[in-house]
Amino acid sequence: MISKYIPAIIAVVALVWFCTAAFVNIGPVIATSTAVSFTATNFTATGTEAMVTLTPTRNFVSGSTNTSLTVTANSTLKLQGICVVVANAGAATQGVVVRVRVNPTGAVTTSSPVIVSIGSGTLNSASSAIANSSCAYFGDGLELSGTNQIGISQIGTATAGNDVTVWGWERLL
Repeated sequence: MISKYIPAIIAVVALVWFCTAAFVNIGPVIATSTAVSFTATNFTATGTEAMVTLTPTRNFVSGSTNTSLTVTANSTLKLQGICVVVANAGAATQGVVVRVRVNPTGAVTTSSPVIVSIGSGTLNSASSAIANSSCAYFGDGLELSGTNQIGISQIGTATAGNDVTVWGWERLL
């Protein structure tokens, strides 16, 4: 007899969960958070793993560049996604893999733990000015505390024309 009510119960539970998740995830972003991105534009990939110089942007104001950037003290950084773009200037195949790395105790290096990797490449070596991109979205986000540093390493075809951006929100605790 109760089995006929199970779909309705499941629907109500799902609706409550969704509304709660939406309030928890969206509410603080609007009220107390700062939009953050870390970007490298037109960097040259190398055949050995190397750190990329990043420009941090907080609330659309650029900060000082570095290969290892600190999460703001007394806050949580919630990464929401990453995009990598490859654009060849000449008639050659080109590709790059970027890795977001974190270090809780100091500067990020190529041996720091990887929290996400993504790659992209051009598919046609017979034409110039070919571009390709790959993006990944982190759903509920990847959270880093204010004691962590973040950086991005790369390895790929030794050519320029690579861009990477990782973005999210910093929320004061």
